[in-house]
Amino acid sequence: MSDAFDADFADLDALASEAIDLPTTPPPPPTIGASEVAAVLGLSPWLSPYKLWAQLTGLMPRYGGGNLATRRGQILEPALRDWYAREAGIELQSGPTLAESPWTRPDAPWQAARPDGWNDTSLVEIKTTSGWEGWGPEESGIVPLHYTTQVLWQQWVAAPRLPNLAETVVVAFDRYTDEIRVYRLPIRLDLAEKIARRVAAWWRLHIELAEPPQVDGSLATREALSARYPVDFQPELDPSPELVALVDDYRLASEMADSALATKERARNCLVAAIGPASGVRGLCTYRASKPRLSTDLEAVEKAHPGLLAPFQTPTLPTRTLRLKKDKSNG
Repeated sequence: MSDAFDADFADLDALASEAIDLPTTPPPPPTIGASEVAAVLGLSPWLSPYKLWAQLTGLMPRYGGGNLATRRGQILEPALRDWYAREAGIELQSGPTLAESPWTRPDAPWQAARPDGWNDTSLVEIKTTSGWEGWGPEESGIVPLHYTTQVLWQQWVAAPRLPNLAETVVVAFDRYTDEIRVYRLPIRLDLAEKIARRVAAWWRLHIELAEPPQVDGSLATREALSARYPVDFQPELDPSPELVALVDDYRLASEMADSALATKERARNCLVAAIGPASGVRGLCTYRASKPRLSTDLEAVEKAHPGLLAPFQTPTLPTRTLRLKKDKSNG
């Protein structure tokens, strides 16, 4: 095991060590998959602990229709898996799809994984990326930390099924440059077990005991709250001391954000004025014009051709807006 590989896991090791003993009885379905483990550890760029809890408890859909990025990944996955198998001269089998039952551990059926590919000694995970920030040199074991947790969880789930498992191969594709890189992460069941204990503790508290995780400032949590409380159907609450404190906190944060934005905009305008007609400051910033764009006046189209847009329109869910009332204490 390389020193660089161990060093890369230092923060994760410390984080995962905050574990308690595994529950004596396995939690009930649904399962937690490898791509969701980073959210439990607070490492996911896309999924927060609160949103994962909302999905697992049925308060919002767990699997949506996906977006362009996920669809691109689904299209590229089999091609990249087959490419790697040819390059490595090995045979690979595809892992279970979302429509199929995932792999689970016999001793903890709630722990699940769906590797993209596998054989007796290796798991293969396919990733698309928009650059190489957070990625180490090719053939190293250095990948973004949220992918590392996914790899470790897959190793943990797959180990009883694949007793000769030695490594996970991550095949990464840069969608901007078409570059393909291969990374190798040796099996680390010591770290994987620590993560399993941490996830089991989270499940026990938030799923079995029904204690919601703390809310954070992520977009994922905001989406979960919007899904949980899509409309207001009750009268306004009386201002208890706790609610007053929350409103005051939000008001202060809003004022600080507005002040920071004003400072930022002034600094931007001063810089733009200094740059003038130039295309930027060499080595520091650019200030270039975008290409002209066409805009469509939809109201004018509807007025000139009534009903033309109707077949292309779909209703949207209502949204709620949080607005502060005037602070009467300041007059």
